[in-house]
Amino acid sequence: MNLTDRCYCLTGLAHSDYFAVNAGFVTGENETVVIDSGFTLGSAQTIYGYAQAVNPHNQVSYVINLEEHFDHILGNGFFIRKGAKIIAHELVVLEQEDIDEFVESANSEIKIEGRRKNKEAFTYFKGVIPFKPDLCINDNTSLDIGGVTIKIYVAPGHTETNLIAYCEEEKVAYVADTLYSKYLPTLRFGNERLWNLWLQSLDLLERLNPEIVVPGHGDILAGESISEEIKRHKTILKKKLG
Repeated sequence: MNLTDRCYCLTGLAHSDYFAVNAGFVTGENETVVIDSGFTLGSAQTIYGYAQAVNPHNQVSYVINLEEHFDHILGNGFFIRKGAKIIAHELVVLEQEDIDEFVESANSEIKIEGRRKNKEAFTYFKGVIPFKPDLCINDNTSLDIGGVTIKIYVAPGHTETNLIAYCEEEKVAYVADTLYSKYLPTLRFGNERLWNLWLQSLDLLERLNPEIVVPGHGDILAGESISEEIKRHKTILKKKLG
């Protein structure tokens, strides 16, 4: 989906339980930055295919992971093999034992016995490899890719590792699970400290005042729907905090 001259998103990428994940990319004069790599190798290939179609002469130089959860990072291996560097919070680290444990667990949850015995989760997650960030984000920073600057903000709440990537010239914010569209925000990974930080991250998003927001899940937000979703999330968080 073409959001602006420089900003793009992909919706409906692989996930589970009637859920899908969003990702995106931003094109500079000579390089492209991917924002989240999806849940599978296939998702990463799809992101790359669209990015190359939009700007075939650009190198995908970086992948920004906006959080640690697997639906946002398991496609990293594809881009690493293409020479991209990973930008993420320092806690976003994937070890081989994490991959093995996750794929075994995913396979055991397949409901169709024949597919479970055929170990089809191992096919679904083929190409996932361990990684550590090449550039660790512990404070707000920016990335200039020629013609557009991506401002990266630390935005804990959903997890300790959440970031917001904001293209100020384009007025587009990529926020991962700091904001959902229509879906219920996932609170089970947090605690009172993180939920209070989440409220502050939502305040940050309001101050940035983007015209378009790419949430981690659900429809792309624009106009009044942005403030409506921020208000809905704040209401849910404040209720949880009592």
